[in-house]
Amino acid sequence: MPSPYDNAVAGYQQEIVMSFAKSRTAGSVVSSKVIVLGVIATFGLWGQLGVSSAAQAAPWLLYVDEGSPSVCDVVNAANIELVVLSDTGQLAGITGTDVIFLDTFVDGDGLVWFLDDPAGTIEFVEDGDGFRTLWWLTSQGDVVNVNEFTGEPGSTGLFPEEFFDVPCEACPQWDVPEECVDEDDDGVADALDLCPDTLFDEVADGVGCSCGQLDSDLDGVDDCIDLCPETPLSFLAEADGCACEELDDDLDGIDSCFDLCPNTPPLELADANGCSCGQLDNDLDGVDDCDDLCFGTALGASVDFDGCEVILVLPGGGGTTVNFCGSTSTVALVVMVFGLVGFRQSLRNRIV
Repeated sequence: MPSPYDNAVAGYQQEIVMSFAKSRTAGSVVSSKVIVLGVIATFGLWGQLGVSSAAQAAPWLLYVDEGSPSVCDVVNAANIELVVLSDTGQLAGITGTDVIFLDTFVDGDGLVWFLDDPAGTIEFVEDGDGFRTLWWLTSQGDVVNVNEFTGEPGSTGLFPEEFFDVPCEACPQWDVPEECVDEDDDGVADALDLCPDTLFDEVADGVGCSCGQLDSDLDGVDDCIDLCPETPLSFLAEADGCACEELDDDLDGIDSCFDLCPNTPPLELADANGCSCGQLDNDLDGVDDCDDLCFGTALGASVDFDGCEVILVLPGGGGTTVNFCGSTSTVALVVMVFGLVGFRQSLRNRIV
């Protein structure tokens, strides 16, 4: 049955195949001359030092602290600084001559193994200067002391807050200075810089990219000006990075793609098409549906303020009929009375 160590290594290797291939494509692979420490059986318990005659690919991991803005690649021990190699998960010492400790392994959760046995964790902890830096700690939480020949960890009884001027960046420690060149002066060495042409007035992230160089949702609008940074790939974004499916300009609950009334006033209740009754006139009588008391008025008919049809009819009996929403009343007498009054007044004016 595989041990916890075997399972951790297998899981790490499965994950790292993809991430390492990606790092090579992005140009983040670093070549470094290293001394390799390991067990050579024919030479006794710890064997001898094997010095590599050729440069080896040795990209290392960059850690981001979820609890602070800290981004570090140096793993601090009491007596040495280390990095975690991204292609193997092994620890490499970078204080003095760069060395790889072949009997160490760090899994994706920051758990450290030495010779198949648990050997503490790697985590961010506040140091003596108040900065959250990266540490190799024992299971009791104190800082590890590392055997510089074997990589074997030991307990010190010291804690991160007792250390000052703690490094966070690995690049200055590497033996080959050219690997730490930063051509665009963004604070990220070219060896780790995924965006090597960052402009001088732009702020780069931990991998050397500014928001103007990134388009996280691949909508064609850079992250600096993208107002909708999570536009789905199937949506067509506008110049501000937003697709109409992501917008509701009048805040009526209907996205702008399907809103037939894009300027619904505040506090008005919109229907499934994004229209309020104040924006609709279904019978086209000139009175909106909110105020219309007579729906279905015939097209072209005269209506009153309530949207109800007004019809003047002169029947054979001489009466005048007014139709209000289908209710008919004969008002011949009223018309006659008002007609006589009007005639008398006109005649009186002429005599005077």
